[in-house]
Amino acid sequence: MKKILMLLFAMVMVFGTQGGALAITFNLDSCSVDLSDTQDPGLALYWNAAPPQSTELEVGDSWEIDLGIIGTNETWANWDDIFWKEIFISFEFSAPEQVSDGIEGRSRGRWLVQDGVVEWGGPMDFHFGDTGLFVITMMDTPHFPLPGSSTVGAIIEYVRADTQTNPVSPVPEPASVLLLGSGLMGAGAFLVRRKKGALSA
Repeated sequence: MKKILMLLFAMVMVFGTQGGALAITFNLDSCSVDLSDTQDPGLALYWNAAPPQSTELEVGDSWEIDLGIIGTNETWANWDDIFWKEIFISFEFSAPEQVSDGIEGRSRGRWLVQDGVVEWGGPMDFHFGDTGLFVITMMDTPHFPLPGSSTVGAIIEYVRADTQTNPVSPVPEPASVLLLGSGLMGAGAFLVRRKKGALSA
């Protein structure tokens, strides 16, 4: 009987702790946009960053976040405003510490409809620690009027934990505790039947 209980407990510890990595805190202290290429000639833009933000994520979780406001004070899109201009957004995280350049984008004015447009490049991988990884996907900014502005948003996805700073949690998951309890109940029922069988003999 002891062997059965030990086997059940071992199974719970092996299978129940897989994927049980602890949540980590994401602290986005600031993000800035390089608009040096967007001044005249070109649609002149401004950027107002959102205040610092923080949340906790487990592997597989996503965080949709407003990064700030981008816009223009220009009242009319001239011919020189319709050409694409390069912009660049960079992120400063205090947790987790990450290494990446940021994400490229572009902007321009549209003469026929008299509005501004901002587009961003594809998702960017942000690595931290030895094996940690999260991905930031920028959401294209809707067209904004002249003058006017629009909110810049992004989705942060926690893809992989850092095995050095965030090891797998040794605490069994609820489903594993249920598995252990079911196993103990089954073992108890087996002992009761066995005892009754011995008495009847």
